[in-house]
Amino acid sequence: MPGHATGGGRTVPYLNAIVVPPAARRRPGRVLPMAVIDRTGESVAAAACATHRLSSASYRPDPSLLAGAERLGGTWLWGGLFSHHFGHQITRSLGRLAGLAELADIDGILFAQLDRRAATAANTALFRRLLDGLGISQPVHVAATPTEVERLHIGPDLFGEQTDCIAAPAYVDWAQRQFLPDAPRPVPGSRLYVTRSRLDPALGRIICEDLLEENLARHGYDIFAPEAHSIPDQLRRYAEAETIVTTDGSHGHLIAFARQSGQRVAMIARRQDAPVNLVNHLESFGAGLSDAELHYLSVLRTEWWPRERADNRSLGEIDFAALRRELANCGAIASDASIPWIVPSEAELEESKARGLRTGEQLIPAEERPAFLAELRKRRGMTADPSMTAPVLDPVPAIDGLRYFRMLSRLHGLLKPEWYLEIGTFTGKSLALAQGNYVAVDPEFRIEHPIVNGRGREMLLVQKTSDDFFASDFLRRNRIAFNLAFLDGLHLFEALLRDFINTEKAMDPGGVILLHDCCPTTRRMAERERPKGLWTGDVWKTLLILLRHRPDLKIEVANAAPTGLVVISNLDPKNRTLGKVYDKAVAEYSSLSLDGLPGGVGGLYRHFDLKAPEAVLAGLGAAGKAILPAE
Repeated sequence: MPGHATGGGRTVPYLNAIVVPPAARRRPGRVLPMAVIDRTGESVAAAACATHRLSSASYRPDPSLLAGAERLGGTWLWGGLFSHHFGHQITRSLGRLAGLAELADIDGILFAQLDRRAATAANTALFRRLLDGLGISQPVHVAATPTEVERLHIGPDLFGEQTDCIAAPAYVDWAQRQFLPDAPRPVPGSRLYVTRSRLDPALGRIICEDLLEENLARHGYDIFAPEAHSIPDQLRRYAEAETIVTTDGSHGHLIAFARQSGQRVAMIARRQDAPVNLVNHLESFGAGLSDAELHYLSVLRTEWWPRERADNRSLGEIDFAALRRELANCGAIASDASIPWIVPSEAELEESKARGLRTGEQLIPAEERPAFLAELRKRRGMTADPSMTAPVLDPVPAIDGLRYFRMLSRLHGLLKPEWYLEIGTFTGKSLALAQGNYVAVDPEFRIEHPIVNGRGREMLLVQKTSDDFFASDFLRRNRIAFNLAFLDGLHLFEALLRDFINTEKAMDPGGVILLHDCCPTTRRMAERERPKGLWTGDVWKTLLILLRHRPDLKIEVANAAPTGLVVISNLDPKNRTLGKVYDKAVAEYSSLSLDGLPGGVGGLYRHFDLKAPEAVLAGLGAAGKAILPAE
């Protein structure tokens, strides 16, 4: 490829690449552009970064910026963005550092400065302490202006905001070896409460956290303020604790890195909106551990905001009585009623709320915040703060590849399944593509197509709901294991999730499950009630749940017209993860809307790579997925 040197491994070295940081072209109220440009003038897709205000996948900088670029000699690893906030330093700046494992001799790690707030000496020192604490000693260079790099190694972002902090298994393996090479095992009975009460009370907290500390101390918890300890000490204490209780905050990312088998983590929500990046980080680092529990406890009564500020430093007012029940239910405390549990009085709540407020400042409840922000934008002329402007919408891709019926037909020819399962047959148009034994499930068949094929010896139509079919135990009694399954039943995400859970149990491990309709392109077609025209329903949520909770699966999303086809392999019929999280996932995703995603409807496509159907088919063939030789 022109513009870069040859090299093996996961990182690719680019010669004389130019890094154009967001700080070089800040544009208030709009997305912040950033790019790494190779010698041919093309943007390097592998170097793209993303935040809620930045997307660099297609940015083409003005040539005048490139002409005045500074020069940085030597060999560097591309690290991504350098931010001002400790949590963002973790979620935006660590995901590419696994590339250090394959680079024996480099001059350092190169980051792009996000904005002016990231440039302070204190912030740079904080980042250096973070890297040192994680065992990363290489020098760091932060580019604030366009910089031409003699040799820049660029590897994949295996953990970060581009994937909502769902860490790739390879990154989890590397981070556990790098950050905690001699991880201590949890000490039986040890309990740790990680508090924010020692921080500036204006930084965001739960109200009356001091009383919560007293309550937990009575239940045997050590109170731990992370800012008073080094990064290695924090990681060690987190790894040693059998049970950790904390509120959501940046320190939770270090807890995630230290997760151990047999460990319970209970995180108390202090904000109305669940911190998706943090929860995903914790879950992906616990996915491969035995008996590792994560409980997200939402007992919030009200979220309060400083009236004259537009920051994210809110105060969470929690229901202390409900919290006690939730902590007991998840095993974090004993249900012994004889152990005192303080519920704060109104006077104590008011006194705690007043801490950290400026003179004359008032708090407003969360429901009043949108009107306040609208008025604040008006007063500021709509330009003062990019975070206050209307959200930037991602472009919505066209789902215009090989039509899904043709792709399904080719899959039958490629995989030659001995047993095929289809849920949602209806008229039989898709079932007519089968070339072997099958079980077709639909509560109301209206067959209009030829569904008898020459190879099939057993062709079974089951006129039941899919739930009733799986509950009937028919498959186990008849010892049927499917090699290919096409799930196209109810267009409701919770129904498709149940169908996937039940289908995987009945699959051959080398088989393939297909999900239809997971790629909507408008909000209307993704509604739960069927509109006129194309209808996907909200089954796109099922895809997100699988990406989040089953990183062991190989999930490919084909750009198959008109609404996509998800191809899932590397199945594990004995895996019960989804069954365990089903109720929690349904409750969490029920209120999620497509246009409420970061980036709007197009933001859905941040979570996965759309692939051409032909590429997915070629990959299955190259992997030797044929299940039954042609007769």
